[in-house]
This record gives sequence, C-alpha cells and structure tokens, in this order.
Amino acid sequence: MRFLFHLSLTLFFLQSLQAQQKDFPQANFIKADSIAALYLGHDLKDLAGLSIKLTQPLESEVEKFRAIHTWVCQNIKNDFGLFEENQRKRQFLEAKPEKLAEWNKAFTERTFNTLLEENKTVCTGYAYLVKEMSNFIGIKVEIVNGYGRSSGSNVEELGIVNHSWNAVFLNGKWYLCDPTWSAGNFYVFSGLKVFVDDYNDGFFLCQPDLFFRNHFPLEQKWTLLDSSYSKQKFLSSALVYGAAFKFGIFPILESNFHQDITKDEEIVFNFQITDSFNFEDLYLELLTENKVLSFEADSIHLEYNTLILKTSFSKKGLYDLHLKLGEDYLCSYVLKVKR
Repeated sequence: MRFLFHLSLTLFFLQSLQAQQKDFPQANFIKADSIAALYLGHDLKDLAGLSIKLTQPLESEVEKFRAIHTWVCQNIKNDFGLFEENQRKRQFLEAKPEKLAEWNKAFTERTFNTLLEENKTVCTGYAYLVKEMSNFIGIKVEIVNGYGRSSGSNVEELGIVNHSWNAVFLNGKWYLCDPTWSAGNFYVFSGLKVFVDDYNDGFFLCQPDLFFRNHFPLEQKWTLLDSSYSKQKFLSSALVYGAAFKFGIFPILESNFHQDITKDEEIVFNFQITDSFNFEDLYLELLTENKVLSFEADSIHLEYNTLILKTSFSKKGLYDLHLKLGEDYLCSYVLKVKR
C-alpha cells in the first residue's frame, strides 16, 4: 500500500550528491550529449574517426569522455540472448579450464563481429568501445571485470565472473562507470525479453561506495575503496537495483539483505537520499508465498538526507520486502519473522 507522509517539500530540491559529476562543476555535459546525438546511428567501421568527431568540439577531458560514453550507451543494444548463452556455456565448462579458454576466445571474436555488424553486444563490448574510443583521444580508460549483482545473479554467493565495466582517469583521479547498465533495461513482452533504451545517468562517474552496491571487481583496487569493502559485505547487503541509481535512493550499506526478527519487534530501515524525486510515488511492497500483501510502515521520517522507516510484523513467516518508486524496484530484503 502506498504511503504518503509528512515530508517537507524541500525534499524535492535536494542537491544531487549521487554522482561524482559534481567534481566537474564547469563541465558542459549538455553540449557533450548534444554532439553525441548528432552522430546517432553512426557505424563502427572507423572508431578513431568517430572518436574525433565526438570530441573535437569539446574542451575538457571529462566532456570528451562524456560524449563517448553517451554515444556508446545510446547507439549500442544489449544482446541478452548472447549473454545468456555465454553464461550457460561458461558454467558448463567451469571445471574444464582448457575448454573454457577455447570458448572464451571464440566467443570474444563472435561478440565483436556482432558488435561491428549489428551494433549489438554484451557488457564486454560496451566496456571495450568506451576504452578504445577514449584511448584514441588520449584519455586513460581500463576495462574492469567482476560481478554484477542483480535479482538473478550473485544474490547470496559469487558464481562465475558475469560483468564488465570501466574505470576512467580524469584530472588525476580514477572514476567508475557502467555503460551497459546505463544504456537500458530488459522487459518481458509476450514471454520474450526485449532490450529497451532507457539511459541511466546514475552509473556515470558514480560514487565508489554506491557503485559497490551491485558491482564487485576481481581486483579489489578497482572498488576505489579500502579493503573493508569485501566480498562478504557485497553479498550480505540489501539487493539494490538500477532504478536506485537513476533516482538516487539507497539502503545504507550495513542494512543486511537477510534479516531475522521476532513478531512485533520493531525493525528499522535507513535509506540514503542523494537526489530529488517525487516522494508521492514511493511505497513498499510485501510478498509472501507469491502473494502481494497490503503493507504500511509504522513510521517514516527524514533526518537530513536519511529516510528512516520503522515497522513491525504481527505474523511469523518469510517475506520479501521491496522499496519501489512507481513501478521501479529500488531495493529488496528477505525477512524471517519468528515467534
């Protein structure tokens, strides 16, 4: 059940803290995005030439990188079928390293052929394009391989490596971005998963501690955080979806995905608000045994940029608790309510 609560209207004018774009107050991202739009549908036969066209009118490195990142996100489609095929094959060959290496080599060639011929790819193709096009104009970018956490993968334990993204070096500092998850989402239509363009700016130059909520690199250094940001912390925290990055609302990192409580015990959820959005569309959804239940929090209030939700449960059971904004899932918990 939707909850409307006594939050001040000043919430609608919160300053955006989510992205590290604030490190570049003079950058003209609107101009960079406009230039990217001029080359919509441009082919990939001459990456160097395309990189120059996108960046020559721009002055700063961050604007140039923005134009490349935006172009890649808005012109390349995510091929979910190719991704699923690769994951199935890699899982099957996980215990056969030689066969796995052969598959990886063949799949890489196939991936880039699909990218060049159809402008479709998987995450490695997105990360490759951003790196290559940036390197052509002298911006240092690395491909980071690791684990992307979603409702269907890496929820409770790490499996095989399933995702790639980028780190970019700007003004003497490393930043993180994910062009794949910025580009759009998959939706189910008539039983088929279809990619829909839906640019998500929240993954562009994202704060490392927020990026960590659903990205864990093979090399810890690419968290851009200290060693306390471990695999265990990554897996035990609440499940965070892409919409959280788009709208700027996150559960605190210490908020565990699995929580055990007793009947009538008060439980507290804290959410970090990093951007402005319409709070009237924010609500909770509670599921048990595949049934959606009516649910209201006992109390909700705001302290600075932290939304504090307090509630309790009168019946024992196992519940999925989702925070949603409109139809978008922001984050999820699993609650076990005991006697």
